[in-house]
Amino acid sequence: MVHLPQDEFLTALTRLFGATRDKGSLYITFKRVPVKGATVAEGEQPPSECLIRARSEKKRISTTVRVRATRVLNATPVRVELARAGRGRG
Repeated sequence: MVHLPQDEFLTALTRLFGATRDKGSLYITFKRVPVKGATVAEGEQPPSECLIRARSEKKRISTTVRVRATRVLNATPVRVELARAGRGRG
């Protein structure tokens, strides 16, 4: 599995959507993980990040983002599909 920076992950994710458009499957998973080495005051929640993984039959990619940034990444597949619909499928 290749761990990518966020911008490169989104670019690679768009390519994976295109590659699996007509044939194949694309799986995306989100997993909350605690930040390693973070100190937490008593009574507070520890900071966490979100590990996002995408895989098709041939390729696996991942990235890590702050939990608050996942809203942007959740909307990305919708934007990709809307862009495809705008081009027309014929």
